[in-house]
Amino acid sequence: VDIATGIIENYAGTGAQTFSGDGGQATSAAFNGAVALAVDSVSNIYFTDLGSFRIRKVTYATGIISTYAGNGIQAVSDNAVATSGSLYNPHGLTIDTLNNLYMSDQSARVIRKITSGGALTTIAGTDGVQATDQTLANGDGGAATSATLSSPTGPWVSPLIGYLYFGDDLKIRAIDMATGLISTVAGTGINSNGGNGGLALSADFSGVGCITATSDESRIFFNDLYNHQVRFLMSAPSTAPTAVPSIAPTAVPTFAPTFAPTAVPTIAPSAVPSAAPSNSPAFVEMSLFVDVFAGTGDATYSGDGGAATSAGLNNPQSPWVDSADQYMYVSMSVTSGSYIRRIDMATNIITAFAGTGSYSTGLGDGGQATSAEVWVIVGGIGGNTVGEIFLAEHYPRHVRVV
Repeated sequence: VDIATGIIENYAGTGAQTFSGDGGQATSAAFNGAVALAVDSVSNIYFTDLGSFRIRKVTYATGIISTYAGNGIQAVSDNAVATSGSLYNPHGLTIDTLNNLYMSDQSARVIRKITSGGALTTIAGTDGVQATDQTLANGDGGAATSATLSSPTGPWVSPLIGYLYFGDDLKIRAIDMATGLISTVAGTGINSNGGNGGLALSADFSGVGCITATSDESRIFFNDLYNHQVRFLMSAPSTAPTAVPSIAPTAVPTFAPTFAPTAVPTIAPSAVPSAAPSNSPAFVEMSLFVDVFAGTGDATYSGDGGAATSAGLNNPQSPWVDSADQYMYVSMSVTSGSYIRRIDMATNIITAFAGTGSYSTGLGDGGQATSAEVWVIVGGIGGNTVGEIFLAEHYPRHVRVV
């Protein structure tokens, strides 16, 4: 989508359900299902071709599509050449400032990395072993490669402090990329909805999905899928947007986590809450708070033109904040399609951005995005610095640009 015009166009895919087209124009290629995408600093697009067990790349300058990782065999197999390695169920994607790509291989319950040099490795999880009881540590405090994950989705890498955050069903977990240690930074592991305004480790979630953040990392956002909300982590309640209900002064602590903006003073070790779990590694100070950024918890579509905190968001997915910290984009699924909605980061006002809520033939290319049919699910929204928003569409098997 070109934000200046609101016009939506096809960017990749014919809609045919097969694997073809490498080496040619992306608009003539076919794939089995585009799910998640990431955009690098020069606007190259990477997306997961789910049924083809590959990650594919569209070079922005030429429009040429190629396979970036995966050999088409459904398995977990690392390799010094990413296209010779195997992927099992590629979902969420993110890319760091060094052009390393990270992917949640969801059903295999691992996090994979494709280095900028083209090597495929596993950096978290034990292949196929599921953390069935999420109230347990499941490897926290140790090497991420020895930990057990439940259902990893939507990773995001912090450029400022070098942690990789990812949703793990009922928790948010983080990996220190310098040491390889893993920890839980939010969530009790109990399937519920609670804890807003309090410590993130005492909060309950129901289906944590994709992670995104503001450029200063003062707020880290995630979709709480089955609670029908977008929530966020912060260093202290005072960082919440003005549209979010205020927290009682007694809830405001005197400390902040080490990854807070540099303007936040560093705390003495004694200020760390005594409730921090003993299995948490030292690289994460357990002083994060959680609150609601969008959604009342109602499984509806409502609220355009008003505060996002008063809007209905049915099964929100794929939250993504643009590089200018101007807008968040989030998809909202319905029975036969989806909507993309946009939230002003300064005012918390939510509006419609794309989609009609239905999908039959993918109508709408060349017209206004709000009149087009779209179907975006896990991690399928991203953009570049020149104002283009890209949408990965699973069942229609397209990547589109607004």
